Amino acid sequence: GGGGGGRSGSSDALESVLKHADTESFVAAGHSFGGGTAYASLTIPDCEAAICFDPWLDAYKWSPLFEGSKWEAHRDKRVLFLTADKGFISRVEKWR
Repeated sequence: GGGGGGRSGSSDALESVLKHADTESFVAAGHSFGGGTAYASLTIPDCEAAICFDPWLDAYKWSPLFEGSKWEAHRDKRVLFLTADKGFISRVEKWR
C-alpha cells in the first residue's frame, strides 16, 4: 500500500542480505549487449566470472579491451555462454 511505513522494512532486509554478501568480488551477468558487457567485465580484477545470455560481442572483435596481455591476464576466469547460435562459441574461442 501507500505511505512510507515499508521503507524501514526494506532497508532492514537489504542490510540483512548485504551482511552475508561477498562485497570484495562479483559475477557479471547480462543479456544481448549486457551479455557482451558481462564478458568485458572479466577484465575487471574484482570480477570472478561472467554469465552471458545470447551475448552480442561483434563490437569486441575490434576492441583493444581483448588485445594482448590485458585479456591474457584474465583468461583463467569462468564464463558461461547461453546462446542459440551454434557458431558462436567457435568465434569466441578465436578471440580468446
